[in-house]
Amino acid sequence: MPQPLSIGSPLITITSIISDLLQLLALLVIVRVVLSWIPSMAWSRNRVVILLYRIVDPLLKPFQKIIPTFGGMDVSPLALVLVLEYLSSVVAGLGYGNFNVFGSVIGLVGFFFRSVAIIIFLLVLIRFLLKILHADRSHPFVQMIYYMSNPFVAPFRNLPVIPFDVQSLVATIVYFVIVAVLQFIFVYIL
Repeated sequence: MPQPLSIGSPLITITSIISDLLQLLALLVIVRVVLSWIPSMAWSRNRVVILLYRIVDPLLKPFQKIIPTFGGMDVSPLALVLVLEYLSSVVAGLGYGNFNVFGSVIGLVGFFFRSVAIIIFLLVLIRFLLKILHADRSHPFVQMIYYMSNPFVAPFRNLPVIPFDVQSLVATIVYFVIVAVLQFIFVYIL
């Protein structure tokens, strides 16, 4: 029977470093996405941002070729983050000798569905807040939020219109419940 690895073993150290690098790449993808939401900034002249694009963009391109946009939203960065997170957990599990394929796949699927549900919830919540605050509809950020959230608010269009946006409020509540249910299923049941 093989002996369990000790915490200071070279294999654990190597797999920990690789796992941490994969986590760092996932963080860089998230930073790249956030920077793309601020188009008015002169990112093209910033050396650090140029380096970030050179690191992340080649990783994103295969995902962008395969995955279509949903409601005007490019979800390929989310897919890349999921893959990087999955690989990080695989590498970390291999280092400690306790990798579980089924548990890892279930965790990845759960993470994906929760992430998508949270993104939808946040989009609809931001839309609701923008409407309550009477944000300028001609502002590019407001237009982007309305455009991206339209498909998710559409099922609630037949609700009555009162002084505030009931459709967005109900959609926000529904998507919050969906996030909570998914969290419960994947954390406590599976």
